[in-house]
Amino acid sequence: MGNLKFRIFLFFTLSSFLFMPMKIYAEDKNQSWQAQEQKLDKEIEALKKKLTELKGRSENKNLKKPNKEVQKLKDENLKLKKMILDIENARKSDMSSLYQELGTTYIQTKLFGPAIDAYTKALSLNPNNAEINYNLGLLYQHSQGNTKKALYHFKKYLRLEPEARNRKEVESLINMLEETPVVEIK
Repeated sequence: MGNLKFRIFLFFTLSSFLFMPMKIYAEDKNQSWQAQEQKLDKEIEALKKKLTELKGRSENKNLKKPNKEVQKLKDENLKLKKMILDIENARKSDMSSLYQELGTTYIQTKLFGPAIDAYTKALSLNPNNAEINYNLGLLYQHSQGNTKKALYHFKKYLRLEPEARNRKEVESLINMLEETPVVEIK
């Protein structure tokens, strides 16, 4: 009996060491993503500040500048607005990818709740990403048994990816889930 207790203790001790590096890796990734997000925030703020300065210069009525220079300032103003928009869109896409990668890491470590949170954040930044919807559908179905949310994400996946290679499998899964009676837990 003592030998069995020792084996059980050894198993749980070793498994915690096996999964600890993945959890630390996930936390390190999250911190590096936050640092990258802060850097992008600073760049956006600097561009917005420059845009405001240029806008003020071009709208200053006390300046008697030729039309060419005013037009040049307006063109630069428009170019900066486009740069800011491009950076913000790229930032959203990058952050969505980072949260998606974080979600995958959580799945690998069997941390399904945090995986759902990470994928949900990724989806909020990139709502038309079919892969994220598919992964959320799987997570809701397998880890939480939430048929309603799983169906929503599987159907959205097929709407976004009508030519999906796994279309027949997902359609079968949807049919199976729709035929399964929903049991509410109180």
